[in-house]
Amino acid sequence: MKTPMLSLLFCSLAMLLVACGENFSASNVSLGGSGSGHQKPPNPTGGDSIPSHDEKDEIYTVVIPKMESNECEGIQRNVHFIFNDSKQAAPVGVILDVPSIGLQFEVKNTTSNYIFERADQCKPFKIQKNNVTFTRSPFPTCGIDQHSVQVFQPYETKIYTFNLDFINAAQQWEVSYLVSYGKELPSPKAQWDKCTPLEITFPIRKRKLQILMNEENQQQQPTQPKTSSEKILF
Repeated sequence: MKTPMLSLLFCSLAMLLVACGENFSASNVSLGGSGSGHQKPPNPTGGDSIPSHDEKDEIYTVVIPKMESNECEGIQRNVHFIFNDSKQAAPVGVILDVPSIGLQFEVKNTTSNYIFERADQCKPFKIQKNNVTFTRSPFPTCGIDQHSVQVFQPYETKIYTFNLDFINAAQQWEVSYLVSYGKELPSPKAQWDKCTPLEITFPIRKRKLQILMNEENQQQQPTQPKTSSEKILF
């Protein structure tokens, strides 16, 4: 009975909470992609939506970086790239095409206590390209003075995944997870510890799709000599 009572009390704090129900107890949340039920972030270059990376004459690729991790107030967090189909971790250092991979954030409460997580303006994720910044969130939007709060039960793990449909330039990108944690029930006097952001940076490259098609055609013609022994995997 302890958990239902805590959930009821937590969701009743209307002045502080903007997201309860499914988001309150979900262990897996998908950001973006098919069937997520969440809108795409605003286009940082203008227009109604972020330009698609799926263009006829080019393809975006990424050199997979190592996993990044940190800990704050007993909460362990890590972020790494995964294959969209198998959900397995992508190998570090390999060049992969953007549509085939996604980012996964794993957040685990390593303590025997309930821990509350707060995201200012209901936006725990920040995406940055040079001086352009936009956000993503598994929660409904809220005002500038509002925030979302989630509860982590003892030893609970929450996993957030989203695709890379925001990629629209061959530049250095950074995705950050910015939240605060508290051990008391949310209230106007509750103390929150703001954690060091969990960040991952990765370079995006662009390849001409026509070049890749030409290489495939050359490999299919046995009468022509091979021009290169390099095998490009996407």
